[in-house]
Amino acid sequence: MNFPTYRDDEAAADRAIHIVGLIVAFGGLSWLLARSLPNTNVAGAVALIVYAVGVLCMLGASAAYNLCPPSPLKATLCLVDRSMIFVMIAGSYAPYALHALPPNIGLPLFIVVWTLALVGVVLTLFWFERFQKVSLWLYLGMGWLLVAVLRPLIAWLPPTVLYLLLGGGLTYSLGTVFHSWERLRFHNAIWHLLVLVAVLTHLAAIMLIFTPH
Repeated sequence: MNFPTYRDDEAAADRAIHIVGLIVAFGGLSWLLARSLPNTNVAGAVALIVYAVGVLCMLGASAAYNLCPPSPLKATLCLVDRSMIFVMIAGSYAPYALHALPPNIGLPLFIVVWTLALVGVVLTLFWFERFQKVSLWLYLGMGWLLVAVLRPLIAWLPPTVLYLLLGGGLTYSLGTVFHSWERLRFHNAIWHLLVLVAVLTHLAAIMLIFTPH
């Protein structure tokens, strides 16, 4: 497997973003769980745990892969990194599908996104070279699948949560432009910075759902 190479300052910026991102996300998720788990029902608790695990797995896998020097281990971490993106996207649906939306809408949505995530993980782990070019489109498709339940979301969620949800989705989508813009210096660091911004934007939305006061 061929790995991209970056200048020292690009690698340092990317490393700093990953370290700061993990610390901030862990702190925010810990606060969310501590505040929300004692005051929610079983479905809400499951949603929060699935969401938190998905985010931390994605950020941890990304840090491990991007900070690891070229080696057979890095090749394995690359597959894990790409797979955990599917897990994070599906996990991010959990608070909406299992808690915010009524079960007749949320549960089918939850099943669909996790089915797509499972398909994406299997294709990544076993047919990475063939699947690599279309994986980005599957990431985007899964992320914007939420549009299919936009009307119920508008009915059930406050406007601020909707704006944060939309803003995070647009930030993720913008990040893919920089991810693909390989000739741009710091493109990888910019991509990961935008991912972090999107993660924190969605975290803020979920905080408002579970801790509105």
